[in-house]
Amino acid sequence: MKSGLPSIWLHLVLMIALPFVAAVGLAAMFSWVAEQWEPILGIVGFLAGGITGMLVARAFVKHKLPARCPMCAGPTMYQDGNPIVYTCKTCGHAETTRIGSEGE
Repeated sequence: MKSGLPSIWLHLVLMIALPFVAAVGLAAMFSWVAEQWEPILGIVGFLAGGITGMLVARAFVKHKLPARCPMCAGPTMYQDGNPIVYTCKTCGHAETTRIGSEGE
């Protein structure tokens, strides 16, 4: 039974890939916009865009995009830890991964 939610594996990949893509995109955009006012501001815009893109994208994937429960296909909540655990909101199943989130 599929629900349209990403699998836990895909959710973990998105936790890595989406912040990187958002950081590069926003860094380029902020840099271009800042350079329109003053060329030296391009560096500040690049750094601000990169940091903002990374933080916002990671928070979105972590808190607003649930993964699919392997038991009932319901939404799961991401929980930081070592290892990372996904707990289903519907059936309560806790899926433990082999990946940890040390450093957070």
